[in-house]
Amino acid sequence: PNQSLAFSSSVIAMFGLRAMFFIIEDLVDMFHLLAYGLCLILIFIGVQLIFARWLHLPASTVCILIMSVFTVCIAGSWVTKKPEDDKENDEAVEAK
Repeated sequence: PNQSLAFSSSVIAMFGLRAMFFIIEDLVDMFHLLAYGLCLILIFIGVQLIFARWLHLPASTVCILIMSVFTVCIAGSWVTKKPEDDKENDEAVEAK
């Protein structure tokens, strides 16, 4: 393999993952159910890696599953209120 290609792709991946971490952290703060969705995705990827020798899923299936988990968690967070928001609203009403 080409050494410069391997090095440059690793550097780009490191910078991309670092930026992605901060984006995901902000999204988890905005959508309270997204943390559970990320947990589900990580478990799915781990199980897929464990059983990769016996089970092969097409990339499109994996992508659809990951995007649907993100969509359901964000929609669920948007529809339901965060439990902490109820406490803050109650305190704001009592202060008035």
